[in-house]
Parts: sequence; structure tokens; C-alpha cells
Amino acid sequence: MNPKDLMGIKKPPVHLVPAAGIIEMSMAMKNGASKYGPYNWRSHPVNLTVYIGAAQRHLLQLLDGEDRADDSGCHHAAHVAACMAIILDALATGNLVDDRPVKGSASRLIDELTEKQERVLSEIQQDASWVLKSYSPELLAPSEKEEQ
Repeated sequence: MNPKDLMGIKKPPVHLVPAAGIIEMSMAMKNGASKYGPYNWRSHPVNLTVYIGAAQRHLLQLLDGEDRADDSGCHHAAHVAACMAIILDALATGNLVDDRPVKGSASRLIDELTEKQERVLSEIQQDASWVLKSYSPELLAPSEKEEQ
């Protein structure tokens, strides 16, 4: 193996980050630089919740059917990525102010509700299978007909 390969495989695989994401995010970063100054998050402390809030607003607009921000023309996903990149950079440079509230129960609730949803879906599939087998054998897939 090439000695460069031996060293290269130990490094972060930045080649896995999609170019389209980097390019779109660069436009959102350019928009932010024109409003607030380039690399402003390195000159001043960054409050985590400010960037989480901005990212959430862009996500809500994206989810609600708007692709691009009216003020910048940049894709909302690019603004979200820019917010996350700034958070990560501020964290790496020691400039992040963690102003989140006291830890809540979101992770636990997501796990519990996911498990509940999986149980409900499993029950629905079992019920649907029973109904099909009991009342509508002509609707069964060929593999299910063979099982009867």
C-alpha cells in the first residue's frame, strides 16, 4: 500500500461530504457574512440557542413547502447547514456559549414513542394479515396463498 494511503485513511473522510451541500452552504455563509461580517462567530461568543432557533425556523419553512429564503435566495437547508457549521466551529474554537435549558426528556420520549409506534404498526400488520386471510383469500399475495 502507498505510504500516503496509510496516512490518509486515518484522517477525517471529508470527501464524503456532498459537494452540493458545501456549495449551497457557502452561499448561505456568504449571505451571513454580508449581514454580520465574515467569521463573526470567532470574534464574539456564540449563544447555542440563537443558532438552534435560526436552524429550526429554516427547517419549519422548508417543511412548510418553501425551498428558498425570501431575503437571501439561499436554500433553507443551506441555512440550516450553515447554522450547524457555525455551532461546530464555535465549539471547536471554545467560543460556544451553551445556553440550553436544563436537560429534558426528549431523547427518552423519542425512544419510548418509537417503541410504541413499532408495536402499534406490528399489531396493525398482524390484524390486516388476519383479516385478509379470514375474509379475502383472493386478495392475498401468491406467497401467502401457499401458506394456507
